[in-house]
Amino acid sequence: SIGHYTSVWKGTDGYGNVGTCPVHFTVQSNQAPNLICPHSITTQNDSGLCTAKIDYTIAPALDVDGHFYNPVLYSGLDSGAAFPFGTTNVIYIATDIGNTRALCSFDVTVKDTIAPVFTSGCPNDTILNFNPVICGAQLSPPVLTGISYDCVPPRIGI
Repeated sequence: SIGHYTSVWKGTDGYGNVGTCPVHFTVQSNQAPNLICPHSITTQNDSGLCTAKIDYTIAPALDVDGHFYNPVLYSGLDSGAAFPFGTTNVIYIATDIGNTRALCSFDVTVKDTIAPVFTSGCPNDTILNFNPVICGAQLSPPVLTGISYDCVPPRIGI
């Protein structure tokens, strides 16, 4: 078992004389605790928000000595936090009594599902004439203005 111990060594000579010597030793592990993160999470934003509230569970890390060690958030956002659009890498670390560390990580991806709303009206339908010189038709893009409810500036174009 992992820990600090003392053993008394004893020696006896041919005349029956006994000598003893205490020996102190430490049994330690160089193996990191077993830390397991959840699989990566992909979701969409919460209704009307630019984020998504994400709940996840990180179980305590089991070490070879049979003890459990609580993981600590190293990087990213904790369970129950509002994750922003895009991908956030979450890293946890667990350290055992011998200062051996284990890391695990997973990604949380929040996808934007809110379409932008245009503040200007859409242009009228248009008929284009075929131009044989360019083997097609040309259209100048209309000028549109938009307000984005998706927390990302809209790209306006055709």
